[in-house]
Amino acid sequence: MSDSKPLVLHYVSSPGTLGGLWTYAIVLSESDLKERYRFDQYSPSHTQHGIEPLSILRLAKMFKQKRPEILHMHGLNTPIIQPTMAARLARVPRVLLAVHVFIEDSHMRKPWKKALSAQFLEPVALRRANAVYNVCAFGAAKPQMTHFVKNDLGVIDNAVRISEPLTPDASLRASFGFKPDDIIALSVGRAELEKGWHLLAEAMEILDREGLEQPKLLLVGDGPHKQMIEERLKPLIAKGRVVMPGRRNDVMELHAISDFFVSPTLRDYQPLVFLDAMLQHKPILTTQVGGNPEMVVDDKTGVLVAPKDVKALVREMKRLSIDADLRKRLGDAGRVRVETKFSLGRLTQEVGAVYDQLMTSLPGWK
Repeated sequence: MSDSKPLVLHYVSSPGTLGGLWTYAIVLSESDLKERYRFDQYSPSHTQHGIEPLSILRLAKMFKQKRPEILHMHGLNTPIIQPTMAARLARVPRVLLAVHVFIEDSHMRKPWKKALSAQFLEPVALRRANAVYNVCAFGAAKPQMTHFVKNDLGVIDNAVRISEPLTPDASLRASFGFKPDDIIALSVGRAELEKGWHLLAEAMEILDREGLEQPKLLLVGDGPHKQMIEERLKPLIAKGRVVMPGRRNDVMELHAISDFFVSPTLRDYQPLVFLDAMLQHKPILTTQVGGNPEMVVDDKTGVLVAPKDVKALVREMKRLSIDADLRKRLGDAGRVRVETKFSLGRLTQEVGAVYDQLMTSLPGWK
């Protein structure tokens, strides 16, 4: 019977059911691992700050009711302290922590809060977990892994389900006002300064001042700074040079109609949206920060520029817009890289081995 399978409960630290962490949890839950394990997912209804006793008590009650054999937590930021302490109260037998970002690299805006969380809350989550892995080597090299983690599993790279590239939908392209011969630079992400939206806005302003008609920018996402960026780009939006449709659920289709992906992010580990672009044979223009160089090989699968270097960003946007052969070479190589290094089969094999090891090495519910 399926109910006899061990339950793995995915806890996603960011609120809601959108974003990379939730997608990661769903991908694992719907993989071949469901032949051996049952899965459930949970994310908080609101952004949590610090220690919230009532949230911890409610989570502990939920854990006792669901009785997961493995609590698989995703993220490492302030909200992760809630399930860490709740798991302790409920005596969840096995806790696995996947580090997608350390607090020092997160988008927490108040320096004092970031320092306090990194010094006191982050070590608790790292110490309490029965096993910890990072999604990129950049995170795995952090000194926190040596100081606080008792069972460091190293790196388990992000992954994506390998599928055939989509055929570009001409009507979707036209719905944004793009012409058939326009070069579309796609950017998808949370609208915040850490993702470099203001730098992308500046780059588009420079391109427009220089009289260059290409590329057109399709800037997709929502977040705290969307209105500010939208106001800044209002003249270019009026010209049809920039389109900001907000949050979309058809990201793969948007990759298919685009010509290259651009993300001048200031912090990142291993964005899943990069893998989506690579699946669709699209070259990636991004910054040399965090785990980005582990995904994008400069001048082989994409182009890396220094963070905050708007001149370099403009230069490479020009180059990718002009050179169709370059786009094809980088995009084709990216497709090969995602198939060989970032496949879902590899991820489920590695995570499944961790689940199996935790099940055999630690006792279950008492």
